[in-house]
Amino acid sequence: MVREPSRPSFRNKIMTKILNFEKIKQGGLFFLSCFNVIFLGIIIFILCCCVYTSHTWGTVSLPQLLFFIKSGMSEGIELSLLLEIVGYCFVLPLGLTTCITYGIKKINNGKLLFCNRAIFGVYLIFLWFIVNHSIDLTLEEQYVFYVLLFVFYLLNQWRKYNSIAVTVTLLLLLPVVFIVIKVLGCERLLLSSVDFRETDFYAQNYVRIDKKHLVNNNPRNVIIIFGESLEKKYLTLTQDNQPYTIKDDDAVKFADFTEGYSQRWTQGALFSAFTGVHIHYLSDFFRYQLYDKLKYHEGKDRILMISNYVGKDFDFNTPNITYLGDITKAFGYQNLFVQGGSIAFSGTDNFLFKHGFDKENVYDLKAFSGSEDTEKGKYWWGVSDKTTFELFKDKIDTLDKNRPFLAIVFTLDLHRGKNPFFKNENELKRNTIDNLNNFIDWFKKQDFYDNTTLIILADHKRMGRDVQVGGGLYNAFFNLPTNLKQNININRKFNQIDVFPTILEIAGFTLPQRKAGVGVSLFSKKATLAENMKYSEQEDVFSKIDKFYQKIWLNKDIFSSSYITNF
Repeated sequence: MVREPSRPSFRNKIMTKILNFEKIKQGGLFFLSCFNVIFLGIIIFILCCCVYTSHTWGTVSLPQLLFFIKSGMSEGIELSLLLEIVGYCFVLPLGLTTCITYGIKKINNGKLLFCNRAIFGVYLIFLWFIVNHSIDLTLEEQYVFYVLLFVFYLLNQWRKYNSIAVTVTLLLLLPVVFIVIKVLGCERLLLSSVDFRETDFYAQNYVRIDKKHLVNNNPRNVIIIFGESLEKKYLTLTQDNQPYTIKDDDAVKFADFTEGYSQRWTQGALFSAFTGVHIHYLSDFFRYQLYDKLKYHEGKDRILMISNYVGKDFDFNTPNITYLGDITKAFGYQNLFVQGGSIAFSGTDNFLFKHGFDKENVYDLKAFSGSEDTEKGKYWWGVSDKTTFELFKDKIDTLDKNRPFLAIVFTLDLHRGKNPFFKNENELKRNTIDNLNNFIDWFKKQDFYDNTTLIILADHKRMGRDVQVGGGLYNAFFNLPTNLKQNININRKFNQIDVFPTILEIAGFTLPQRKAGVGVSLFSKKATLAENMKYSEQEDVFSKIDKFYQKIWLNKDIFSSSYITNF
């Protein structure tokens, strides 16, 4: 007789279900543990990055950071800066997260989801104090905040739900991030990525200048010195109880050259000076992921200057934007560019080669290969400014003086970091003054002087701790054409976008509206953006979604606007 297999008893069924439930519970606890550790790591990473950028670089924007991340930082950047970034923004957060996680496990018998009642209570009290100290809360907001803290404390007292309580505890770290951001003045660094407000600023103000419709009957040579971090305060020393400074008494100096939005960094400032347009919608990368209205198709979703098109990978193929180099080249100018560092950094090579500058007239770190300066500055940004100026003068000498030219040099000595060419700050300042004065003296002795204007401009303020956005940038215009000096108003406030139309007028071009991009010529009577808006107001406007601005980056027809010319 075959014996039938015994059916599992009721008790066995219950035990099996209990074991399965335990497995599910253990899996859930493991998942929550991983979530807590990852979330803790993200919080510490954000805090470390915010503290580092604020104390090391001063005020920076999200577009700047995204541009750096995507722009091939390994080329043309100071080695110590790379080590700093890796150390403070990657190694330190990883180390802190590991130590905190290990400490929790060690104290709590291998559990990552346990939180002592007393410790949790102290944490909530600490959070209460820091929030009230950092943020102005209305009575209603305070009431909501107190209720939330009390609810979280009750959750923790309910020991059955200690896993949830600790998860919520970690989530409470999120307000701390925003508190740190607020204290450090970094709100826009993160909040702009989720700002979905809209503006029509560019549709109302953008003036496209098409080289086909420009006129230049009296072309004039222009030499531009873009001084790295060239603030006025770095250009005056005392020597024998006398001020030692730039020989610029015969130059036109406008009252207040100030940083504009998204011009706190060299490529942002350079782009604005060459186009009259801001680089500010890199933060659309995040909003695009969340907001369908930002979706513009061209080929495989080419979205403005985001994703793989930023920085080094971005090709600057923007036919709806007019570049200074394209205009001057179209009118027979020789375009010369010299820099002591690598032009691969921040995509400067693409920027130049796509818009009017031939490779044989662009010189960067490679041009100094084998020199003593190259060896001394191999872990720095490049060679010394003195060496760069000597090459710049030599290259200007080789230009055909029967044709107009646009010659540009970028300096490096005042860049943030430890400059290997100078012993101290005073020596650095003195050499900066000497380099500029020597070039001014050389310029005034040249045969082409009468038909040439020399412009010296800062790109932005010197980056570092406690550096606030604003004015104090150096500017000087030597040997301006007579017609532009008549009735000139030097009590002007301007930023880099106004450099574009100003240079065009100096070079002899006629601008019907005396505007280009969203910049205004300094020789017109129209108010500049800086005169109409404070920096904080610019920040508020340009962090919004501007559909017209988005369209000018795309290879397609722009929609109509009564303010646009030559489309």
